[in-house]
Amino acid sequence: MSKVAVMRPRVAAGCAAADLRAVGRPSVVSAGGAGNGPVAYANGAPAQASFAQAISQKVAAVVPPCSAAAQLRANAVAAAAAAAAPPLTMNGTIVNHGVAAANGPRCVAPTEGSLPGSSPPPPGPGVRGHANGMCGAREKTQSDELRLQEIQKTLPSHFPRRPAQGKLGRPIQLTANHFSVEIPAGNVYHYDVEIFSENNKEVKIPEKRKYRCISTKINRLVIELLVKKYRIDLGNCVPAFDGRKNLYTRRELKFRERTFAVDLEEDQRVQKFVVKIQYAATVNLDALHAVFENRVNTVPQEVLQAVDIVLRHGPSIKLTPVGRSFFKPPPPNEAHSLGGGREVWFGYYTSVRPAQWKPMLNVDMSATAFYEPLPVISFMCKIFSDGRREMSAADFRDLRDFQNVRLNKELKGLRIKVTHLPYPRKYKVVRVTKEPAKKLYFNMEDGSRCSVADYFQSRYGRLAHPNLPCIQVGSATHPVYLPLEVCEIVEGQHCKKKLDENQTSEMIKRTAQPPAKRFNEIRQSVRDLVSSSDQCLREFNIKISTEPTQLKGRVLEPPSLVFENNALTKPREGTWELRGRHFYKAASLTRWTLLNLSRFAQRDSLDNFVKLLVRTGHELGMRIEQPLDVSAADTNRKPIRTVLLEEQRKQPNIEMIIIVLAKNTNYAEIKQVAETEIGLRTQCVMDNNVVKKCNPALITNLCQKLNAKLGGTNNSLLSQEKPAIFQKPVIIIGADVTHPAPGDKLRPSIAACVGSLDSIPSKFHASIRVQMEDSAATSRVEIIKDLKDMMKDMLKAFYRATKHKPERIIFYRDGVSEGQFMEVRNREVSAIRLACQELSPNETYEPALTFIVVQKRHHTRFMPASDRDGVGKCRNVPPGTTVDSVVTHPLDFDFFLCSHFGIQGTSKPSHYYIVWDDSNFSADDLQKLSY
Repeated sequence: MSKVAVMRPRVAAGCAAADLRAVGRPSVVSAGGAGNGPVAYANGAPAQASFAQAISQKVAAVVPPCSAAAQLRANAVAAAAAAAAPPLTMNGTIVNHGVAAANGPRCVAPTEGSLPGSSPPPPGPGVRGHANGMCGAREKTQSDELRLQEIQKTLPSHFPRRPAQGKLGRPIQLTANHFSVEIPAGNVYHYDVEIFSENNKEVKIPEKRKYRCISTKINRLVIELLVKKYRIDLGNCVPAFDGRKNLYTRRELKFRERTFAVDLEEDQRVQKFVVKIQYAATVNLDALHAVFENRVNTVPQEVLQAVDIVLRHGPSIKLTPVGRSFFKPPPPNEAHSLGGGREVWFGYYTSVRPAQWKPMLNVDMSATAFYEPLPVISFMCKIFSDGRREMSAADFRDLRDFQNVRLNKELKGLRIKVTHLPYPRKYKVVRVTKEPAKKLYFNMEDGSRCSVADYFQSRYGRLAHPNLPCIQVGSATHPVYLPLEVCEIVEGQHCKKKLDENQTSEMIKRTAQPPAKRFNEIRQSVRDLVSSSDQCLREFNIKISTEPTQLKGRVLEPPSLVFENNALTKPREGTWELRGRHFYKAASLTRWTLLNLSRFAQRDSLDNFVKLLVRTGHELGMRIEQPLDVSAADTNRKPIRTVLLEEQRKQPNIEMIIIVLAKNTNYAEIKQVAETEIGLRTQCVMDNNVVKKCNPALITNLCQKLNAKLGGTNNSLLSQEKPAIFQKPVIIIGADVTHPAPGDKLRPSIAACVGSLDSIPSKFHASIRVQMEDSAATSRVEIIKDLKDMMKDMLKAFYRATKHKPERIIFYRDGVSEGQFMEVRNREVSAIRLACQELSPNETYEPALTFIVVQKRHHTRFMPASDRDGVGKCRNVPPGTTVDSVVTHPLDFDFFLCSHFGIQGTSKPSHYYIVWDDSNFSADDLQKLSY
């Protein structure tokens, strides 16, 4: 029985998508992963021979079987990972090649002006020269901004209200990781807190940064000491503090504003602090009860914030908070090293959320990387270890320049403690010196110069490693040098740097837990939270259930897949058979070459791979000829660009190059050079999949990707089961903005949209923009800045493909946090409307718009209440599981949908939040479409 293998692509920075880099697991077709690491959909919906199609087959993100909308959402995620877009060709003509612009490269369709049937707009200013052009662009931007603001004024201040709950699908009893919270009536009192060191009180601190000048850990210690010292002044109350600026009490304090002095002793040093507490507001808890009693139509965020801070107060003191999670160090005999001086810390996430009938506490398991509390020399050995053997200090006579740079990058900003003094001292690393201790000199008090090695020998004993560099602490004007061997990394420091591939793989192994185990640990975490918050909970009279919420969900029926000659297949538990079926529209591959970049893959393995590829393609209806050439290259000796150019010169009109990659091959560079610079269509396969895992399931997966890239259609949907909206022209668009790593101020953000071009939908158009952020911005902007022009690209591409204007636009937007919902809706709905207006300036063109935010970065999980209802070895919820009650918003239209089959860990549903809907869709309509 032929089935498609699960694909687990790794999306490299700067590449469009992943290719078959980690294919395996025969005998399964996956609709996605279980929420622990990216898992791609072995797509049944086919795709066009274009960049958008390549994206649709290479994606990472959970995509349901035959899902049009969710697939497009995932497409946009993958597209946004690309640093530049390859040419999109139609009939041999490049129609969206990258075009230089003021804000970086863009992909634009060449057809300007309006949709057919309307007059083109008059030419804008600034066509006579560069200076005028820039001026004209500036004026155009200002004009657009004013028009967008006018449209935004017409939008309501709330989101669409929830329609009747959906009815499609069979019922299923579920357990959710939400715990009911009982909140009393009455008031709590909000106070602003400012904390600053008395030593720096003469320093003028910007108002908005006063409370940030000290770490949240020290802030909490200061407030804890203040509460003990001034217990009577505070009326014996037990306040809740967020570690920054907000403090809440159940009873009103006797003062409106007061300043306190607090002494904090740490490392045998006393620090003096001044704390100013000032009344801010009275928070009426009854406002939240009014929501659940249908007396008001707005959820009071100030009440949720107050309750959230109360519940987080206890764990924040006893554990290590990171974001919204709390972590504790692993026991010494249970530490899980990730390599490179990192280890896994486990903890739990909490968030108070409004549910349909009462407030709920969402609790989930969390894991993140911390630095191991090691001697710095041991840490150095770990980061330079190649994985084949453990390194020791004896391996380093001195540090080479590249090693010094790497060590400096790893240590800079970390806190270390010294071991050569009889009392504890902690410092923050400024840098690693280039000079070793024996050659690093400083001025003594008597004016003489002394090396660090000689100084330590005279005071503390001879250094064991005088040839290694030192750590500089202190300041640039008053530096202090410490030999590596007397320094240790302080425990409890969160690693914010991106994990490498091996560390990420190890993290996934350590954290993938089946639902039953995960929920048991969640229950224990809730008990721990209640215990650590007991005093605060009693003070505020808040009660938390320690049992998770039980609710009823529904399992939607998957649509039937149609292949050539109307052959039908019904997916079951996220899998479907391909044996004896041809692709709905099979493509041919007659001119192609095989390029081997791995020493591991020998000629006999390559021949076997080609033989199986040709045979499997034939079984699926494809005509795959023998390769025109099988060649090998060593990219360590010859640049990838040179290798690819030589391939192009040898076979100038080839349709595809299949490239066998070694583990260390620069995949991103291959994609960038081949598909964005020299115009070669590529398909990459890892060498291990050619040599050891070359089986029919893997090659079937590969053929699906090849068929889509070559313009074929893998399968379609049964017409009787298609959503009714496809009876008229409709475009479904997925959009996302991908940002560089935190702290990276040099790389831009990438905005991407992918839109459907037919009614299957199986053909797509991609539009990408580079977004440079304002240098003064404190955080990355999630808004798609150039969405108006991107939408015009989409709509014109749709018209070229169908000769119709879309009557409906379904817009799936990824990557938006709850706090950004309103801003994103206002800006982007206005941009879409403005695009439609500009395309038809002489006639009214107002297609019905539905704007849906899709969230994956949330912490809601479901588990079948009965093990009989679970699927797979982990007993996850079945694909199609939908929840639109109990744990959803009390007023707004949202739902959870788990479209994929959970292979490992606990399945993570997608959260769909409808922020605009001109079509007034029912819950069943959007849930079926999204699945």
